[in-house]
Amino acid sequence: MPVFDILCLANSKKHGGRCVAGLRTDGEGWIRPVSFAREGTLYERHYTLDDGSEARVLDLLRIRFAIPRPEPHHPENRLITHARWQLLSRPAPQEVLGLLESHLTPGPELLGSLTDRVPFAAFEAKSAAGSLALVEPDDLRWVIKTSRAGERRTRVAFTLRGMRYNLALTDPDWERRLSPLAIGEHPRRAGGIEDSARLFLTVSLSEPFQSDDRAEKFCYKLVAAVIALPQSAPPTGSLRTQQDSAPHGTVQAAPVRSLSPFEKMRQQVPRVYALDGGRGRKSRATGPGWGERRTDRAADGTACRGDSETHRKARSDVFIAAGEGEGK
Repeated sequence: MPVFDILCLANSKKHGGRCVAGLRTDGEGWIRPVSFAREGTLYERHYTLDDGSEARVLDLLRIRFAIPRPEPHHPENRLITHARWQLLSRPAPQEVLGLLESHLTPGPELLGSLTDRVPFAAFEAKSAAGSLALVEPDDLRWVIKTSRAGERRTRVAFTLRGMRYNLALTDPDWERRLSPLAIGEHPRRAGGIEDSARLFLTVSLSEPFQSDDRAEKFCYKLVAAVIALPQSAPPTGSLRTQQDSAPHGTVQAAPVRSLSPFEKMRQQVPRVYALDGGRGRKSRATGPGWGERRTDRAADGTACRGDSETHRKARSDVFIAAGEGEGK
């Protein structure tokens, strides 16, 4: 079974579980770890790391994979095994973070079109060239709306080389971070991001969705992760080894005499932690169906409990959020 080191660039909500994606450090591009569950959804036992924390954006991870499992709209999919994922560095070393620059999508086209969605029929005729992209928007605003049912929805409006996009946010950390914002539009600094920081977005295509049996199926573009970096060069993280003696829930690191840019970001950017060996915290998603009930079969063949009703409801919620308020 192949083992790949990946720079994690998304751990986003997906139908009662999560979708993790990142860039391989061997230069082979994007990869999306998927399970045997319906639509490849990952659950807490999948993305919980060897130190007890969950995979975070900008982590350097080592994952053992099984066979490729591409879908017409998701060519990057690859099945995982039952092996626990390893945390090699948090955040990733500077040379690995260089992958961000080299994999930027310049725009204005984003994932094959200039709109917020792509007809699934297009992928049935010809598989997608890719379903994941990293962009550095020219400008950004947070859009807080309410659904027809009165539920809060968070969207990200941004410009990419003159083309305006307005996409649903599925990054759970940034949803929580932006939860105090009132209904309306807000500048990026309302999320605690300094004007001098570089801001990246991981954009992913959703699973195909149709509002009813007569409607056309679409794959929506979603902001799966928000990544803010200071202008100064990030520090190099220390690599963990199997011989680490660090206590459970910690990341061992080299001593730091003064605050690094990432340490200064600790109170500003979610899931980016200091390199001071501070105790990591295992974060659990909350709410019905999150990491508890699963429609899954592990790579070793072990069957798990079904949650088709929970899955259906969560799936509907995600796509309602993606489709509402487009262009507004």
